[in-house]
Amino acid sequence: MKKLLVAAALVLPSLALLPGVAATRATPAVRAVPPGAARNTQLSALVQGCASLIGTAKPSGFYWVTFSPDTQVLMYCNNDYVFNGVKGGWTLVWSNLRGGKGKLTSDMAWGASIATLPRYRGSSIAQPGADLQSFEVYTGLKWWKRLMGRNELMYEWAHDYGDQRQIDQRAACPFDLNPLARWTITFNQAQCVADTGSRLPGLFQAHSGLQWTTIDSDNDTYNANCAAQYSGTPWWYSACWSGSISGGGENSGSGHFNGAFWTGSDTKWGQVDGSGAGNGWIYIR
Repeated sequence: MKKLLVAAALVLPSLALLPGVAATRATPAVRAVPPGAARNTQLSALVQGCASLIGTAKPSGFYWVTFSPDTQVLMYCNNDYVFNGVKGGWTLVWSNLRGGKGKLTSDMAWGASIATLPRYRGSSIAQPGADLQSFEVYTGLKWWKRLMGRNELMYEWAHDYGDQRQIDQRAACPFDLNPLARWTITFNQAQCVADTGSRLPGLFQAHSGLQWTTIDSDNDTYNANCAAQYSGTPWWYSACWSGSISGGGENSGSGHFNGAFWTGSDTKWGQVDGSGAGNGWIYIR
C-alpha cells in the first residue's frame, strides 16, 4: 500500500506566463499547484478547462485551468477516454485512494464542499503520465458547473495499487447537477455505459436524484446525518450509500473500509469485480 504525505496546495503568486499563453494576457495573481508541481514549467493554460483539449492530440496530464481572470489551478486532464463518440476533455475533480489519514473531505462543511478550488493531498510530478495513485484531489461543486460543458461524468475504479493503467471498473453517463435543489445529482441511466468491468457504479444508480449532504447540512433520507457517520465526508447520501468514493472515510465509519467503493458497501478491501474499498477517480466534462 502506498503511503501518502499530507500537503496543502502550494500557492505561487505572479508567476511568469507559461508557453501557450498570449503575451498580452495579464499574469494570474494566484496559481495553485499540487505538491511537487512547481518543477514543471512546460504546461499550457486552458481557458476553457480540459474541454479545450477535445479534438486535439494533446496528451493526458496536468494543465493550468483558468477559473477567473486572476486565478489558475493545475488540474489533471484525461484526453484519451471516448464516450458518446467524443474523445478526451475530461477534468479530474475528485479522487480517493484506499487507506491513509488526513483525507481532503473529512469533516468538510457545506460552504467548503461547494466553493473550494481544487485541493490536493499527496505528491505528483505534475506532467503527462503523472501517477494518479500518488495524489488525491477534491474540487468544490460550484466549480464542477464551471467545468461542465457536455454534462457527462466518468468514474474509474481500481481494486488496489499497482499498474496505474489497470482500471478494473469504468463507466460514464450524462448527468445534471442542480444547485437550486441542494446540488441534486441526476443521471440519465438509459445512456450510462460501463465499458470496463461488469456493472454500473452505485453512484449512477443508487444515488441518482439525491441531494448533497455535509456534516452541517443534512439532506439525506436517513434518520441521522450520514456524513457524520462517515468521517464527516460529504456525498449524495440516501440511507446511507451504495458505492461512495469515500466509503467509510478515514475513520472507517460503521466498520466500512477507508477507500473508494464502486458499488455496494461490503466491509472488505477491493476486489476486481468492483466490490470493496479501492481507488477511485471522478471526471467530468
